[in-house]
Amino acid sequence: MSLKGGRRLGEHARVGARHVRWTVRSRMAEHPAYLRVARRRHGEAVVSEETELVIDGFTRAASTFAVVAFQLAQERPVRVGHHLHAPSQIIRAVRLGVPTLLTVRSPEDTVLSLVIREPYVSISQGLTAYARFHERVLPYRADIVVADFPEVTAHLDRVIGRVNGRYGTAFTPFVPSEEHVRECFELIEMRARRPPWAGTIQRFLSGLATIDAVRAGAAAHTGELPAVPEHRAQRPSAYKEGRKASLRSEYNAPRLARMRQRAESAHAALVASAGADRSEAGIPLIRP
Repeated sequence: MSLKGGRRLGEHARVGARHVRWTVRSRMAEHPAYLRVARRRHGEAVVSEETELVIDGFTRAASTFAVVAFQLAQERPVRVGHHLHAPSQIIRAVRLGVPTLLTVRSPEDTVLSLVIREPYVSISQGLTAYARFHERVLPYRADIVVADFPEVTAHLDRVIGRVNGRYGTAFTPFVPSEEHVRECFELIEMRARRPPWAGTIQRFLSGLATIDAVRAGAAAHTGELPAVPEHRAQRPSAYKEGRKASLRSEYNAPRLARMRQRAESAHAALVASAGADRSEAGIPLIRP
């Protein structure tokens, strides 16, 4: 075998291993025992008795934007559970009585965004994980606030208002001005570059550090940070829209019809509960 052939075989094996590992992790994340494992890696991002709010959801559903924007708006750091993308996080929060915001996004946009960011994940694999995640949290929808992607990204102030109304909290709503949104995406981009002060950013998101500490870390750094590859950038881009267009025929393949229907049903049920929350609060429905 040639050296080039050996490299291709090695790369194929690595992609295959990551493919399997992703599925195993998504299944484990449904079970309470996963939180003990996750705490060793994610620390205070895992819900506990000290957590004041959980903001989480399936991956690629704007939970990063929601967490960053929320913390930037607060007058003090708030202990937030976040970024586990695990049903067990949501379920544990409900059982502890912790206010919980679940971000959701349509299956098509979510899964296409996922497979672009994580090329070792297949569309069928993504759809299966999407359906399982949302079906697992569906029985708890009466005890959480659900916000769909368009509302999170354009009207997070209303979302936080619904959280306050549901739980009797007094969190400061994020004002979605151009300046505030820009600041939010700048911090998201900084985090994605994995800078030397990444630990401080993580502590800020968890409510254990101030934004001033994050800015101090950035100010003390004199070197160049690596660029974020376009397929992993956590912001809208022409590149990602083009990739989504090229993947839609595969997503809509007849062989995936049953799985698409399963995913869409779970999403629709959760969005309906979000619509009921908005109606009760006298807030207009948000259409994509």
